[in-house]
Amino acid sequence: MRKAIFWIIFVVSILASGCISPTAEIIVPTATETAIIPTETMPPPTATQELATSTNIPPTPRPTITLTSPPPTPWPTHTRPMPIAYFIGFRTDRPPFDDVLVRRAFAQAIDRRKLADDMWVNGSQPATSLVPPQIWPDGRSWYREIGLYTDSTANEPVEAVEMEWDGIIRVSIPEGTERMGQLLREQWQVRLGIVVDIEVFDSDQYDLLIDSDDSQMYFHGWYADYASPYNFLGDAIAYNAQWLKWSNEEYDRLIEVAFSETDVDQQIDLYVQAERILCEEDAVIAPLFHDLFYP
Repeated sequence: MRKAIFWIIFVVSILASGCISPTAEIIVPTATETAIIPTETMPPPTATQELATSTNIPPTPRPTITLTSPPPTPWPTHTRPMPIAYFIGFRTDRPPFDDVLVRRAFAQAIDRRKLADDMWVNGSQPATSLVPPQIWPDGRSWYREIGLYTDSTANEPVEAVEMEWDGIIRVSIPEGTERMGQLLREQWQVRLGIVVDIEVFDSDQYDLLIDSDDSQMYFHGWYADYASPYNFLGDAIAYNAQWLKWSNEEYDRLIEVAFSETDVDQQIDLYVQAERILCEEDAVIAPLFHDLFYP
């Protein structure tokens, strides 16, 4: 029920924008028919493709913010906005995303500002980290401070990495998010020279369907159950483990220690270290947006 409500909210917001494009090359499989056939206009992939990626991650100073109370802090029973994080998840057990350099390249090639400006008008913020700014007491956004990105206007230098892959790359998205899928597809094609196939699934059964399909990427989101970074870095990642197929002992240690840490400064520092592993070092997900839901 939790996820069904989430997708209804997201689909309504997309449809309200009126931005669905009839020209996107999108394949819609049924619940019993998840095999995908490439579009006729899609060029055949080459065995070796050049991807742009950055290996130099700028350091970020430790924040001086504090939490209002030890985590987890439950949401009050009265109505209040619920922070939401949207992201692309990489299936790390499937080529080519079993290579961290390829995951970094795809995450870095996304123009989050372009996506936010094109699709939302209600104050959504581009994201390069998972935890929404509303979870931090001072509302700090870590956009461009944690995570991978490129500034298309600054012509930042990048390094090339070879991708040995001779198959189709697919991303799974729920119904109602076709415009977002089209924009991501265009950005990866322009910035990486790679055409990504799009699989659209029924939003009510999305989690079940992406469990059985053969995509290498998928779109997902998580709204806060309680006001703590642990709800995103712990609960959300644990839920997505069924698709990410990723584990990192140091990451697990950091968030578990942070959960019970009583020194607020130390607690924040631990969560930031964990975010860097998730979004930079291992690049398991590519955060896209932060938003608010008013129940």
